[in-house]
Amino acid sequence: MKKICNSPDLKDKKDFIEGLYTHLQEMDSEENCECLVCEPDTSSDSVIDGEFWQDFVNETREHLESFEMNVLTLDKDKENKEIISNMFRTFHTIKGLAGFVNQELVQKIAHQTETLLDDFRKGILKIHKTHIDLILESADYIKKICEAVELNKDKAFNYSVKAHLDRLEASRYGEPESNVEIIFEKKEEPKKLGEILVEQKVIQPEQVQEVLEVQKEKYSELKFGQVAVKEQKVEAKDVLNALRTQQNKPGSVEEYMRIPTSKIDNLTDMIGELIITQSLVEREAISRFGSNSTFINNFLRMSRITKDIQNLSMFLKMVSLKSTFQKITRIARDTISELNKNVEFVTYGEETEIDRNITEKLLDPLVHLVKNAISHGIESAEERAVSGKSSTGTVKVSAYSKRGNVYIEVEDDGRGINPDKIYKKAIEKNLADPNKSYTEKEIIDFILLPGFSTAEVVNNISGRGVGMDVVRTEVVKIGGKLEINNRMGFGCTFILKLPINNAVINGSIVSIKGLNYIIPTVNVKQILQPKESDWVSVQGKNSMLRVREEIMPLINISRVFKIKEDDQTPNLVVILELDQKYRALPVENIIGRQEIVLKSLGEEFNNLSFVSGSTILGDGHVSLILDIENLFKLEGAY
Repeated sequence: MKKICNSPDLKDKKDFIEGLYTHLQEMDSEENCECLVCEPDTSSDSVIDGEFWQDFVNETREHLESFEMNVLTLDKDKENKEIISNMFRTFHTIKGLAGFVNQELVQKIAHQTETLLDDFRKGILKIHKTHIDLILESADYIKKICEAVELNKDKAFNYSVKAHLDRLEASRYGEPESNVEIIFEKKEEPKKLGEILVEQKVIQPEQVQEVLEVQKEKYSELKFGQVAVKEQKVEAKDVLNALRTQQNKPGSVEEYMRIPTSKIDNLTDMIGELIITQSLVEREAISRFGSNSTFINNFLRMSRITKDIQNLSMFLKMVSLKSTFQKITRIARDTISELNKNVEFVTYGEETEIDRNITEKLLDPLVHLVKNAISHGIESAEERAVSGKSSTGTVKVSAYSKRGNVYIEVEDDGRGINPDKIYKKAIEKNLADPNKSYTEKEIIDFILLPGFSTAEVVNNISGRGVGMDVVRTEVVKIGGKLEINNRMGFGCTFILKLPINNAVINGSIVSIKGLNYIIPTVNVKQILQPKESDWVSVQGKNSMLRVREEIMPLINISRVFKIKEDDQTPNLVVILELDQKYRALPVENIIGRQEIVLKSLGEEFNNLSFVSGSTILGDGHVSLILDIENLFKLEGAY
């Protein structure tokens, strides 16, 4: 190609053309093929620049994530030409990227898959479920090479790829499914110029017909646009715009810049430190200059700018759950196929956004929950028929935001969790006391204990010695909580409550027993000084509070903090709200409200169930953040 570009006259020379033809024949010949698929490369490692290779891996993964979302959509809508074209472009791009890093095996896989997709795109073949499985398998092979480049030299892996490529090729000619329908090639025709002009409201439909008649009678040698201008139906510039629309795809191209995630994380951490330092400066400035000085006013303006920068940095770290849900859908599809169950898997709320660091650690717990729902939750078709249920089970994963948290629910309409079976297994494993009475919720929570499993059949889907305790542990690590809503005979729902971000919250600082604590402002309903008449005495002790004719319990600080009981009636309380339930928290003083930079607690503090984290206040002291949900549970709100 370089020779032709440098010397255009070469294309007219016979010896050059013959040499080029021979070269193309050699490229097309399978007998002379020396690619990695036919003969794995066992020579010395080819030198691949580390930065180029990482860029290749990152870009390929991005393309494959987008591809998997498209292919799963295609599984339900096999006639969607736009999806097929997008998939074709994905493998075409990967093939080009692989060339830059000398990944011939990836090129071969991408090329063969691209060829099959081109047949679908042109209408030569009708897509079948087997084709979708083969295309997904191509993506899996490419992923494996990205994860371990040394597979290029693994003979067994190369032979496996060769067999896959043979299946891809055979599927173009009616194999391996005998009912693959071959149809005549149909080329997708672009919109006619007249149709585009009508859409752009430049010309009326009846005028288009008039131009066509004139073209047929007088100007058969001219094109439609030329006749339309000649007959003064449209202006030349309108025809030019329509031609551009006909040749180009609509829509603008948005520009992006690739930035390493480590830089975003560093930016967020630096802004967090800036906010802490700003609190220290603000405290000292007020003590020196007073709260109404010009300096303080300017400082507050700077604080607002800092807040905007902090919000922007948090926005940069936010990603939708679309990619995570896409991966789960793929895994669910494979699990359903392997277990040969009749299950419909659906997702909702994939546009919900959450901190990127949380999504990275969220996939494994969700995969475990989804696999459990499909393998343990959904019954066989015979069992469902006996129970009067539809033969098709449903597993649903949904996400939504509420009060500064993201909730993800994994729900199935299967048999539910049998408390009797759980209790029996807990007794066998010495996890329960046979002399103690347990509520149904306490019994079901046994499945969250280490080593607990009721799986009777061990396979690669379930019963692998990995229990629900792993799920709970991973969720807790990212600042979340796991709840179980069981409906015996009708299904079960696992609810994950996760923070939208684990960096900054708006908190109210209160003093309790001489120490400062943080309450998430989103949970503060009201602050009041109760009168004597507002108290409701229970067994001679003021333990309930009447607020606007509603009676709410007072949180027993001594019991929560495990300190000496104090019978003194509090003078100040904070009304806490959680899911439309209310509790009164006694405090000694309200210090203020500010943006709180979250710091995680070490493992040695895991036994403090009433705190969810810590922060550094403006005076430089460390303060604990109260876990409102656990406070409610400790006080019997749930």
